[in-house]
Amino acid sequence: MAASTRCVRSCGGPGPLRAFAPKLLALAALCGALMVAGCAQSPQRASGASRIRTAAPAYREIRPRVVRPRVARPRVDRVLLASQSAPDCDFKEPTGETADANVLARLKLDYERQCYQKAETSLRDRLRLVQTSLRQCEAGRARR
Repeated sequence: MAASTRCVRSCGGPGPLRAFAPKLLALAALCGALMVAGCAQSPQRASGASRIRTAAPAYREIRPRVVRPRVARPRVDRVLLASQSAPDCDFKEPTGETADANVLARLKLDYERQCYQKAETSLRDRLRLVQTSLRQCEAGRARR
């Protein structure tokens, strides 16, 4: 028996493998377990539990939604409220000495008078538009 054991050890037989056999067996079992665990689905996915939502609170105050009809509100046009520039009614005298000083003075006064009258008419028209727009706004507020 001693000779057979000596021969197995010297021939390189099962002696060295027997020492590593428990470690190799444990390593193979661990690898197999990891492979099986990696392929398996999680219990939540398998049962569909991830799609189930939690229940809403038992009591929730529900307020009725008030729907108000949208009415077109007349508004004052912002352009009408913007400040208007002063009228440019300066008389530009002609170059050279083509007219008498008295004639130029009368032309200047006539030009400025007509220019300011046109500016006043334009301003009154604009004021009338603002007043009309404000009346429409007040009437719209009174209806509500």
